[in-house]
Amino acid sequence: MIEEAQSGSASVRDLHGQEHVAAAVLLPVPPFDFALSARIAAAGDPRIRRFEDGRCWQAVRIGGHAALLMLHADGTVESPHLYVELRSATRLSIAELGQAREIVTRLFRLDLDVGPFLGTALADPVMATLAHRLHGLHPPGAASMFEALVAALLDQQLWTPASPGGAVSRLVHVYGDRLELVDGAHLLFPSAGTLAIAREEELRRCGLTRSRARALRGVARLVAEGVVEPEGLETIGECVDAVRRATPGAPWLAELEAVRDARRLDAIPVHDVALQRAVGRFYFGGHPAAPEQIARMAARWGRWAGLAAHHLVVAWREGVDAAGRFDLRRPGAAWSR
Repeated sequence: MIEEAQSGSASVRDLHGQEHVAAAVLLPVPPFDFALSARIAAAGDPRIRRFEDGRCWQAVRIGGHAALLMLHADGTVESPHLYVELRSATRLSIAELGQAREIVTRLFRLDLDVGPFLGTALADPVMATLAHRLHGLHPPGAASMFEALVAALLDQQLWTPASPGGAVSRLVHVYGDRLELVDGAHLLFPSAGTLAIAREEELRRCGLTRSRARALRGVARLVAEGVVEPEGLETIGECVDAVRRATPGAPWLAELEAVRDARRLDAIPVHDVALQRAVGRFYFGGHPAAPEQIARMAARWGRWAGLAAHHLVVAWREGVDAAGRFDLRRPGAAWSR
C-alpha cells in the first residue's frame, strides 16, 4: 500500500509553500533492470522525463492534480525493488494514490513477464546475444492511454524518446502544464481539454499533418467531454474502436486506424527508419533492411516481435555490436538520430 510519509526538503511549491509526500515500494515482475530501462526511457527531453544518478523523475497528472514521481531501485535484476516517492502540492486521496501506482506500473511495464520472450530469443543467435546484453530491459510505456494514443498519432515508437525538438516534445512544451520545482520546471503531458481547443495550425507546427491534427482534436474533445474514457482500455486498438463507436462518420477515423497497432509488443513497424537501420546492422552487414525483410524476420519472433524490435533499436543506438560488445561509439550517441 502507498502510505503517507514525512517530507524532507521542499521540492514542490504552491502559493502556500506546502508539500505532501507519499511513498511506496513496488515489486516489478523480474527480470527488470530499472537503471537500464529508465535511462533508455529518459533519453529524450529531460524536462519531460529525466534519469540521473540512478533516479528517474517525471511529472504526471493524477486525478486533477500535478505531482512529481521520483523513482529509484535496489535489489537485483532478478529480485528488483522499485521505490516510489510522490510529491504534490495537494494531499492525494487513497484512490488517487492507487492511480499513482498504476501510472508507475504503466510507465515501465512493471507487470510485463519477459521470460517467454527470452525463451523465443534463444532460437535466434543474434537476438539471444542482444537479450543477454540488455537483460532486464523493459520497453517504456505512457502515463495514460490518452497519452499513448496522442504519441502514436505523432509517430512515436516504443524506442523513440520525446527528444528535444521532436514532435512529442514540441507538443508538451506548447500545451503542457508546468510543475515548478526548486531545480526547475517539469512539464506535464497536455490534458485532453487543452488539446481539444488547440488551433489546427499550431498543432501542425508541432509536427502533425492536417488530417492528424484534426484526429487529435477530435479524440481530445471526446475524451474531455467524457464520451470516450480511454483509461479503462488496454490497447490503442481498443481506443480506436471506442472512438469509432462514438463518432462512426468522423472523416479523420482513417488516421486512427493507421496507428491501431502502435506500441504493441506483438506488432512491428516495418517502415520505421530506425528499425530498418538496426536490423540491417545486426543481420544484413550494415545495410538497412527492407520492409519485407523485417516482416519475414518478425514471423520468427511471433507475439514478441515488437519487443524484439525494441531490443534491436536500443542495441543499435547504444553502440552494441552483434557479439554483444560496445563498439567505438559512445553509448547512446545514436539517440539523437
